[in-house]
Amino acid sequence: MTFDPVKLADGNIEDPKILQKRVAQSNYSYFIVNRTTKGFTVVRNKEALEDITFSWTALAVKDAKISFSKQFTPLIATASATPIPSLTPVPSASPTPSPSESPSPLLQTLTIKENELGYLRVRSEPSATSNEIGQVNPGQVFKVLESNEGWYKIEYTENKTGWVSAAYVSIN
Repeated sequence: MTFDPVKLADGNIEDPKILQKRVAQSNYSYFIVNRTTKGFTVVRNKEALEDITFSWTALAVKDAKISFSKQFTPLIATASATPIPSLTPVPSASPTPSPSESPSPLLQTLTIKENELGYLRVRSEPSATSNEIGQVNPGQVFKVLESNEGWYKIEYTENKTGWVSAAYVSIN
């Protein structure tokens, strides 16, 4: 593994040989390098004794901006002998969400917009993290059965309903 000089938060440049030594001595098992909008490279710090599976979620953000605070600290930092305490979340009662107002389903339809995938995922719940249960195509028109905070419930196949994101549909 070779390293280019790294500019640290304080403006100093870290010598690649020192950085390489620190990485080799670290407890990290892998590093993410060469990050771009098209992908990244996973570099193992230690030999893999078996096949390793990585999974990740990719998000597309239109016109994304990246900024760092003045106190930005690089991922690879000198290990501290003193453990840093972390906060433990305290459970609290969550308010029961109330669905947003739904217009009369018989009066409203939606059309699936064109998108980069060429189809739109139908979800089991009104959330991008819920299971994909079907797909619909651009140009298809559906009755709106219900709406909930940026999601519309549709019958995408006979007797099968699911949710589509409002970002990828137009209301007729």
